[in-house]
Amino acid sequence: MEPPGAEVEGTCFEQGARSGMKSPEIPTANAGEHLRPPPSRGNFTGKMEQGDVKRHPRVLDRLHRNVNAEGQRESMGRERATYADIEALPENVVGEIIGGELHVSPWLATHHTLAASVLSSRLGEAFFLRRGSPGGWILLNKMELHLGEDVLVPDIVGWRRERMPRIPRTAGFTLAPDWVCEVISPSTAKLDREIKLPLYAREGVRHVWFLDPDARTLEVFRLDGANYSPLATHTDMAQVRAEPFEALELELAALWDEV
Repeated sequence: MEPPGAEVEGTCFEQGARSGMKSPEIPTANAGEHLRPPPSRGNFTGKMEQGDVKRHPRVLDRLHRNVNAEGQRESMGRERATYADIEALPENVVGEIIGGELHVSPWLATHHTLAASVLSSRLGEAFFLRRGSPGGWILLNKMELHLGEDVLVPDIVGWRRERMPRIPRTAGFTLAPDWVCEVISPSTAKLDREIKLPLYAREGVRHVWFLDPDARTLEVFRLDGANYSPLATHTDMAQVRAEPFEALELELAALWDEV
């Protein structure tokens, strides 16, 4: 682990967030493989499955279970969560703090990871690497956003280069993004749609995508005042142009590994 304040290189194919980073504010961390969970650490030995969250011994006395219908969510109860609670989690889960609650999610399942990886790669080639005419975006995977007292970890996140000309050499960001994509799974659907979406609106995130590999859908939203308006829901094998990346035609079949 790098010491606090260590510099971190970032690219659109790097995984940025780490649950065990040792800074109470914007932590630093070594970059890892794209959307691949690191091995667990400490004395946490439970096997993680999609839709399942284990308790870490270091936070067992501070957490109580608050389980949804599928038994897929753990959240902070008796006191407001702090970044120390994220640091105490094992590295094979994703921790987020929203409204003082700690939300703990499993890493993406294989087919969800595939969809996110292919989408990130296509957008990165066209808009991050500037191989074509669009250009003008910073695109990253699994980066921590520190927005006020809230800490969020979108699956893919983007900033226009006029707002972020270069990638800050940190593992977390305080500048609200211009675009966010959340990969919907049974364990994250309620959190993404009902809790995180209003927070993105509060921060002025212009566009939000919901990518659901199980339903084979891509939902596109644009901020309209204080709320999001649905622009389109693309399905199955369609070839689509979706804001704010309408300059690129996306083949949805590639996201479902059907090409």
